[in-house]
Amino acid sequence: MRRLNLFVMSTQQSGRSANFQHMLDEQSQHLGHIVDEVRAGGPRSVEASAEAEQTWVTTILKYAAPRRGSQIPQDAARDRQ
Repeated sequence: MRRLNLFVMSTQQSGRSANFQHMLDEQSQHLGHIVDEVRAGGPRSVEASAEAEQTWVTTILKYAAPRRGSQIPQDAARDRQ
């Protein structure tokens, strides 16, 4: 069975950058490294562990917390419920 991989390159859940093209370049180099490792006989697939996913969620929530005050009022009220 052939598996397909999906790598998402976007501004969502990634670092902010004043230069969008630079951010895409950094992401493409990172993804290129992963693909090179697989082609070189490394892992046959790449999947984040549950622990890595939880660590990422915790990181996003940590850095998003200071921005919560900028939410649209009805969204902020909903989030407090």
